[in-house]
Amino acid sequence: MLSGAELQNLNDLAAQWVAPTIDYHGLAPELVLAGGLCLVLILDLFIDDRKKWLLSAISSFTLLVAMIPVLTLALSDVQVRSMFDGRYVVDNFSLVMKGVFLLSGYVVVLLSSSHVEEGEYWRGEYWFL
Repeated sequence: MLSGAELQNLNDLAAQWVAPTIDYHGLAPELVLAGGLCLVLILDLFIDDRKKWLLSAISSFTLLVAMIPVLTLALSDVQVRSMFDGRYVVDNFSLVMKGVFLLSGYVVVLLSSSHVEEGEYWRGEYWFL
């Protein structure tokens, strides 16, 4: 059981707490990727084997859509975006690296689509990775 002074101390600490500000534009590339990955895994469960080719199309579309916020962030006037007390930072270097990884992932999906199609072994986990 907590004493009165301990409860008052907890109330004082709770009154000082400030909710973190979340910059959804800064988080948009990761949010788009997470949504696309979940969509690919869920569709893999429910679509027929003849329509598994849709998974590669959705994966490539997700990678391209995730590039849009990277480009808009790069073109914005704000140089550094910081969230969660500096634990998540969006700066020019991180945008370049995100762009490189998204474009390389897109190229891998494009190059491997025909290989997977020829083998006729569509696996949703492949597109998830």
